[in-house]
Amino acid sequence: MKIIPDIETLKEVVKVNASFPFESISIYIDDARDNYIRPFLGDELLAKVEAEEYPELLPYLRRAIGPLAVMLCIPENAIVVGDSGITVQNDQGKRSVASDAKIASAMENLYARGYNGIDRLLNFIDKNSANYAEMKAWKYQDSLVRSVSEFESISHILIGGSAVNFSFLYTALVMSSYEINQIIGNTLSQRLFQILDSNAVTTAAENRLLISCQKFVCAMARASYSRTVVNKYLPTELRPLFPLGFYVDEEYSRQAVMMERCRIMAVLCDNYEALGIASPISEGIYKSINGKMVGTL
Repeated sequence: MKIIPDIETLKEVVKVNASFPFESISIYIDDARDNYIRPFLGDELLAKVEAEEYPELLPYLRRAIGPLAVMLCIPENAIVVGDSGITVQNDQGKRSVASDAKIASAMENLYARGYNGIDRLLNFIDKNSANYAEMKAWKYQDSLVRSVSEFESISHILIGGSAVNFSFLYTALVMSSYEINQIIGNTLSQRLFQILDSNAVTTAAENRLLISCQKFVCAMARASYSRTVVNKYLPTELRPLFPLGFYVDEEYSRQAVMMERCRIMAVLCDNYEALGIASPISEGIYKSINGKMVGTL
């Protein structure tokens, strides 16, 4: 069964005229599903939803896919492609064509509504995760920071409690987690991942190191994403999804990353025996880190 099978179902989640031919938008419904939903749910869970195994997810999916499908539809349905090339209709005595500003405003609103719908969908699945075994593979296992709440509580950076916003940060979080391996070594890095994977009991030193590494990963991700947005490498419509306080200048980001790196080094210095490190970092480096950059941890 299609998630949105007809125009009446579409009208429940987005404003469209009942006379609008459903075949003109059905292809965009499929595109919205594949482009925006499939990356989050994965093939297996999405197939089961379409096979009506999880009917409770359909309202959430429709509220996400409907606005996004209409958003994708608008640019192409505003023109006619035929023998005369690309044209627009100009029938007298009928509704006026909307201005570019109104069209842009409508598309921005549809985009935001669609992503808010994805957030609601993911939050519902997360709260009922025991019922959706197919989502285990979707969980963020390659990062030291694995959830929205964890990111916000560790970094003290608010991203609106949004799973979508967190997904935009995930690549940067993974790359930053890999860099931890270069800072603390492969053995300790693997130990931290084992702690997260199995909820293992930690020593005080391990817990302190884990928190320091997670703060470093969050600082790196924030710096990476802020720099990407400032340099306009991402579509401008992504920016409104993040709170304004998320964006910082590059110098502040660089200093924050350096600070968290130094904190990790200080933890290694203070706990090298408990962490099983053969020898501490040199005293000169430790004093420089602990005194000038870090202070008392």
